[in-house]
Amino acid sequence: MKRKTSAFTLIEMLTVIAISAVLLTIIVVPIIQSFNMTRAAEAFSDAQDKARLLTDRIARDISNAVAVRGTNGSVSTTLNGVNVSLPSHSEVVQVPGKDGTTVERMLEWVKLDIVPPAQGLDSIDSSGAFIDPVTGKRDPTLKAPKGQVQVPVIPATSMIRYFVGLRDPSQPYNDPYSGILMASSGTRDNLYVLYRSVAVAYIPPIAGPFGTATRQVNTALFDVDANGEILMDDPRFMVMDRDGAGNILQNDHNMRVYHWMGQKAPWDPVNPLSSDITHNPTNFAHTVLQTEVSRYDMIMPQYNTANHVAVYDGNVPRLTPMIQLRPTVFSNDPAAGQVALRLGQENDNAKAIAPDVFKTQYGLWNQAIVRAYPGGYLPNDPNHNGYSVAYAPATGVPSFGTYFWAPSFGGTEFTNGKEVFDNFTYDDAVSLNEPYPFTAAALASNSRSAWLSDPAAHLAFTPFDLLTGSGTIRTSFSISEVGVNPLPNDPDQNPNRPNLPQVYLTSTPVSALNDTGAGAVWSGPGYDINQAFNRSWSTYSYMQPNLQRFIDLRVTPNEDGTYGPLYPLNPGGTVTDFQLKQPDGSMLDRCRIVPGSDVVTGPDQNPGPNYGHPVRYTRVTHIPGPNQYRINYVDQPEPREAGSGTVDGAAYQNAFNLTNADVAGFDVDAYDPTNFVSAVLQPRFKAGYIQLNSDPGLPLPDGYAGGSGTVKVPFKVEYRFQFTGVLPSMDLQPGATQSEVFSVDYDTRQLMQVLLTIRNYPQSNLPNPQTVTLKATAALRNMIR
Repeated sequence: MKRKTSAFTLIEMLTVIAISAVLLTIIVVPIIQSFNMTRAAEAFSDAQDKARLLTDRIARDISNAVAVRGTNGSVSTTLNGVNVSLPSHSEVVQVPGKDGTTVERMLEWVKLDIVPPAQGLDSIDSSGAFIDPVTGKRDPTLKAPKGQVQVPVIPATSMIRYFVGLRDPSQPYNDPYSGILMASSGTRDNLYVLYRSVAVAYIPPIAGPFGTATRQVNTALFDVDANGEILMDDPRFMVMDRDGAGNILQNDHNMRVYHWMGQKAPWDPVNPLSSDITHNPTNFAHTVLQTEVSRYDMIMPQYNTANHVAVYDGNVPRLTPMIQLRPTVFSNDPAAGQVALRLGQENDNAKAIAPDVFKTQYGLWNQAIVRAYPGGYLPNDPNHNGYSVAYAPATGVPSFGTYFWAPSFGGTEFTNGKEVFDNFTYDDAVSLNEPYPFTAAALASNSRSAWLSDPAAHLAFTPFDLLTGSGTIRTSFSISEVGVNPLPNDPDQNPNRPNLPQVYLTSTPVSALNDTGAGAVWSGPGYDINQAFNRSWSTYSYMQPNLQRFIDLRVTPNEDGTYGPLYPLNPGGTVTDFQLKQPDGSMLDRCRIVPGSDVVTGPDQNPGPNYGHPVRYTRVTHIPGPNQYRINYVDQPEPREAGSGTVDGAAYQNAFNLTNADVAGFDVDAYDPTNFVSAVLQPRFKAGYIQLNSDPGLPLPDGYAGGSGTVKVPFKVEYRFQFTGVLPSMDLQPGATQSEVFSVDYDTRQLMQVLLTIRNYPQSNLPNPQTVTLKATAALRNMIR
């Protein structure tokens, strides 16, 4: 018999294959998905670790720094071939456009320059390399001295720059994962990554010892302008210049891109000279990648989540930077007034004195807007709702100025304000040591706005200077900053002398007991202190115990012949006559003297070998004796009539027991140098009145005996003046403040915000990246003030 064999039929085989395929799908696909999920989880965990590490490191660098470079300005450059002005804190990046061509987009706050503290000794060898204090050998990788922080803290010669750039700047951007800006592929990615670079902006002369000659710009990393000044903030410093075919140009800019990466450009000399700054590798940056060499991207295209299509502005995609290194924003931060009066500086009517220095919580301002609300400000009162605002306008002159604005002007405070003080001109004149910065700033604004002839702006004039590094508003100015004319050429004077108010005694000193002072003027030009006192002593004998020798700073011109802001008259076109009419009929001068800022020098009144030689006088609060003086820092309450409380001639007549003839012609509102009450008695109640030794038998000396006769020694007075102060309650409406209030909107580099997002592509078949966002705040603990 034949043996019977059996086998699977075709139908059975197909059935088994189908069942196996189903089982494999059920088993294998979850396994693959679990692998993908594991890989995604690992990527998320890795992104978390990297984000924490980076935010901690950036915050630590900021906290240990002595400064964060200001990026408040703008830089002229190109964007997509068009000349533009971009913020200093921005960078230009290149990505594929809608049509596939390479286009450029500007990203803000993706670059940060940190100035670390100096460490160790500035040791350097003949090749320009720093010496490692541990090994004693030169280390070309060191971009700053290595060692302990120098105390007190001083800035290092190097800086730390965090910035975003392509992993390989010589190759175009390539994102083979998401498929948003370009098709997905298996090619090597070239994404934007985060770098940390240690660089030196200025280098010492190679041939000489360190620090003994003028510093030089490190042209290996930074370009210079036509004047040889360094260009620190080129938004294209990591973007290669290319020709029409996309080839890298062999120019200086592209060479610096390689040097920022710590590499030599392909067209550098083979054996550059050690003295060649541009090609010396010692001058290259020491740059380290902070994210990873692959799968990490520091930019994100904005796209429609429904169809996964990028959003474009024309041909340029919208991009979101994954890092923000920006100052903390403060709005309406009230500036606190500092101490206005120190011990030993007591004076009359001290309640009217206000601080001349106001300070915000933080310094290192960026893009500051300062508002100064005057005493008596009421926002809903059309007669008292004007205030000053200082800011940098987008266009026009000056680049930073103070404007007076009220709602009745219409528009906004940034469009319809009246310019009253050119802060840019003031700061520029101070930095260049040019004469008369205060007058120059006020007149520069007046040339554009004619504010001096506007009563409202003139009455509200409250100039101030900004010290953005320390976050300080300084409302006082030196009287030596006031002037117009060159100082007279006097061989007996220091050619670098400040322009101060001064009084020469024109006549030979004679006591009031032996001289009538006939023909002497009461005050002002030609005023002789002794002669005016002698005239008063002789003419008003019944007032003899109440007569004084004095200097009235209001009407005492500076050496150049210019009057200061205390001057009670307005000849036109001068920065003078800042008086406020009070309800009692008197005039309150808004300009005051800063307590303690006064320095009075004059001829020595004490007998001896130094008699008549210049000496500094001592301020007292009682009746002054030899080499002493008493001063009014602010206006004092004038005599008032008992019944009506009015300040007028009758009030002065009663207060000083004067006759009707004595007060004839006296006008309380107008200074008259020919009227005894106006020129001699009323100044006692005004800011700037200096009382001197008034012993009738001891005239003030006019100088000392020199080889060719008497050497004249003038009375000179140095002081600071301010337009801030406390108003009397009689001048205020209900609800109004008595003194100025300063409010500042600013970004502070003293408190930096670090917002970092890590986008990690787990693998090529997972187009959606794992994203982690962390935020850190770092304060500069060692800030240089």
